[in-house]
Amino acid sequence: MKNIRILLSFLLLFGIYLGLSCDKNTTSSEAEINPLDSTPRENAEAEWAALFLSGELVAPDSVYNKVLLGLNQLQEFYASSVPEVRISFYYPTYYSDISIMLDDSARDLVRSGDYIAWDSLNQFYGVTQVDTLSIDHYFVATIRFSGRLNTSLVCANYNSLPGVWYADAAASQAGDRPKKYITLKNGLLSFLIRNAWGDCPAGCPYSHYFYFKQTNDSMVYVGDWNPQTTETPPEWWDEADDMFYEYAEYFRYFCGDSIQ
Repeated sequence: MKNIRILLSFLLLFGIYLGLSCDKNTTSSEAEINPLDSTPRENAEAEWAALFLSGELVAPDSVYNKVLLGLNQLQEFYASSVPEVRISFYYPTYYSDISIMLDDSARDLVRSGDYIAWDSLNQFYGVTQVDTLSIDHYFVATIRFSGRLNTSLVCANYNSLPGVWYADAAASQAGDRPKKYITLKNGLLSFLIRNAWGDCPAGCPYSHYFYFKQTNDSMVYVGDWNPQTTETPPEWWDEADDMFYEYAEYFRYFCGDSIQ
């Protein structure tokens, strides 16, 4: 009986040890998985596009790698025959920087170094620099981040701080230009590339479109359409045209205000 009690005690202690070990490993793994550590990545275009497709604060690795593969396929298979594949995808901001407008009380605290309301956000997002400027009675702080972030989500958090009147993207993309559009459906990418010219960036009146769809192991060139030479759009145009709408809707109210 004594031996049985000793055995049971040993098994109980061993079970507790395993439980603590599992908890420790789980906590350690969770602590190590910080998406902000993965940005900025080497390929800026792939990361911006993955950020757009995911709608998350930081582009997930899975989406980034998928977009990177698609961009590489475009270059590998079609760069020599369709040079327009080199046209870039554009996120609505040049950087992830934001500008926040502060009231007088917050301004005074910032100037004295006592505005602590943004400390936790600055640390979490990896702020590298804060510049301040007074413009026509308005006090503006421009905040710069080390990674590529979904600026609209960042704006929303800074906008809720005390003394903040308004938070906005510090440098928005403006004007019309040649552009690459992208969608991800059923795990496969599609690219619509618009070469544009004329009165750019005020507004490009002329366009030539190129449509590509990804298969499980390759990239297919579906076709092109030049409205200047062929008035009737091709059969695939309705499908490709949806990409304009998705892009516009994503950016329609960026940081809470329209930039279109």
